[in-house]
Amino acid sequence: MRCLRAAEEGSESFLEMDAARRVLRGPLLERCVRQHDVRVEGRRFRIDAFHAESATALEFDGEAFHTAPTQVANDRDRDGLLGTIGIQTVRFGYAAVRDHPDVCRARAEATIRSRLKGT
Repeated sequence: MRCLRAAEEGSESFLEMDAARRVLRGPLLERCVRQHDVRVEGRRFRIDAFHAESATALEFDGEAFHTAPTQVANDRDRDGLLGTIGIQTVRFGYAAVRDHPDVCRARAEATIRSRLKGT
């Protein structure tokens, strides 16, 4: 039942479900839109969690899909393209979400707050 609810809320992987439960908590991070679509230069990107007011993208990278050299290059390209429209990407790996969700949460909140000050 919990997995079904997480999928309805936007989780597309176990890591995203875990991140939603462990990291995306509190008044600031709960405002993130899950699975937000963005188009840049004709390319469509799906952001795991997007804080619209600060234009901050939070990505939760599983080891199976984000450690191969070609995927690392694709992620860098994507982050650079998102940056051209003002979106800052913050990435969290599987181990960080599982073992240090409080550190992930603090980093995400600090990034969002910093960007809100600049607006």
